[in-house]
Amino acid sequence: MSLGRLGLGRLGRELFLVCLGALLVSAVLTWPTLLHPASTVPADLGDPLAQSYVVAWGGHALLTNPAGLWDASNFFPEHMTLAYSDSMLGYAPFGLIGSGPAAALVRYNLLFWWVAALASVSAYALARQLGSRVPGALVAGLAFAYAPWRLAHAGHLNVLSSGGIVLALALLARGFGYSFSRGYQPERVRPGWIIAGWLVACWQVTIGYAIGLPFVYLLLLLCCLVAAARWLLAGRARPALGRPLLWCTLGGGLLFAAVVVVMARPYLAVTTAFPSAVRTSPNFSSSPRRRWASSPRRPLRGSGATPPARSIRPSWRRLRWRSSRGLSYLSSPLPG
Repeated sequence: MSLGRLGLGRLGRELFLVCLGALLVSAVLTWPTLLHPASTVPADLGDPLAQSYVVAWGGHALLTNPAGLWDASNFFPEHMTLAYSDSMLGYAPFGLIGSGPAAALVRYNLLFWWVAALASVSAYALARQLGSRVPGALVAGLAFAYAPWRLAHAGHLNVLSSGGIVLALALLARGFGYSFSRGYQPERVRPGWIIAGWLVACWQVTIGYAIGLPFVYLLLLLCCLVAAARWLLAGRARPALGRPLLWCTLGGGLLFAAVVVVMARPYLAVTTAFPSAVRTSPNFSSSPRRRWASSPRRPLRGSGATPPARSIRPSWRRLRWRSSRGLSYLSSPLPG
């Protein structure tokens, strides 16, 4: 059956093919995630196993005790222990499916495969909305999803989950009818796309503040730039903002602010109870010179470089359920 018979328009066919291609590319570049999803851990046996537990706990808490969502079992009987790291609540619905250690790993590997595809599709959509043609948008999608810095964070799913940032920007730009090539077009304003953009932005913040906080700063900066641009155009011919556009923008912004505040409260409670958890020490900040340093996993590094074959994909470890030290996170009964 052709895509036209499925009722997909030109935009729908384009997005369908891009999504399909993104999933295939992600499967190749994250291989063998999908080959042995129940016994493969990306990158290392540290953070990936801990985050697979966090996703599982989110689903378990939603089913059994939503009020105790933040009181995870990993540091029982302490409270607000889910805020000891990124909560990844945006992935909690995935934790509703399956139970036990094997299901936790399958979930994590599927998410690991999916976040790379989402990042590439989101960057493609943003580039297309801003005026790029298909080849340029494809390059933008691949460059964003598989940038070298992401390889250094192969074991941090919370950091790799940046696709929602770009997708939210793409939806908001489409809703406001804005592109670099055509500028602001009032006739192309679509309030529904604006609402979708704010909802995706809210979801992105629920993943955690490792990249959620920079996203909040970015949206604040963009709002200030838009307000400044309209102020500079005062007294000149400037497009009027319709009432639906204003209501969707203000409503979405208030909803986003509410989600940011709700998500921040547990973290503020933890830093109040444990002041040493505030990472203001110079040990957690890099010097300007280190920002130019290359990751040891990049191929262009001289004698200390990793082999090129391993530099494309992160290292993978197959688990042996009885002997792996990394199974300390999964040794107790796992929720979800």
